Amino acid sequence: MSERQNNEQYENLLNQLYATDPLIAGVLARAQRNRFQRLSQYSSGARFKGPEELLRLLGTIETSFKLDSRLSNLTFLVARARADFETSIEATLCGLHGIVGDSMRDVMEIEFLFREFHHDPSSRSEWLVADQKTLRNKYRPAVLREKHAKRLQVRQEDLAEAADYKGHSMALHVLPRQFLLGGRGFAEESLPFESDFGFWEIFEHARRLVLTLDAFIGKTAPQAVTWLELEKELPLFGEAYERAMEMQSIFQGLVEAAIKETKTERLEES
Repeated sequence: MSERQNNEQYENLLNQLYATDPLIAGVLARAQRNRFQRLSQYSSGARFKGPEELLRLLGTIETSFKLDSRLSNLTFLVARARADFETSIEATLCGLHGIVGDSMRDVMEIEFLFREFHHDPSSRSEWLVADQKTLRNKYRPAVLREKHAKRLQVRQEDLAEAADYKGHSMALHVLPRQFLLGGRGFAEESLPFESDFGFWEIFEHARRLVLTLDAFIGKTAPQAVTWLELEKELPLFGEAYERAMEMQSIFQGLVEAAIKETKTERLEES
């Protein structure tokens, strides 16, 4: 069946679903509209080229892990991270920012584990067979970040990743407040550049994960993967990363200006 026939059949099924289950049909239709709109917006630019390189590279790393006895028992972690990025790309197109945030939190935890395995090679074998008590006491994200802070001789809250992980965790849990970005359901996207949120997350966490994998492989299995010069392996990713971060900076500036203006108005009213 051709792609055109698939699309026509999907539309027919969706129309049939409206007659029996209109709320479900509405959800699927909105996701499809969002996906089409964002695909039209981004497909010819740099946003997709960077993740394309990333997924290809992670696929190469996964294959290399499978084939190397020094790395093979961690192949599933690379595969999981790759799946997180695939999920985030789809969720970004659908406008489901909360799914992107949760997936990138997962990538951060994979990053923390590889970082720990790099600095303490014996921890890998312990983690792979650990019971729930050991995982909770020695390998939960807070403990791994505390270990890393001690290695750097800084406070855990001063780590560059501290605010980022805290934000992801707060967005994951049910709290008596709404978050500006990363909430549940379809994003309303009432703010400039808000649709770019998923790409900001993907590019930043991909960069950090790849650097961590680079260090881990370089120490654990040198020459297992021949991609150590990241600028050469991910040239389009680097360009897309810079563009995404520019948009993020503009967005943050607009939000900060709006908050400042609101506070000024309230002071004047009082």
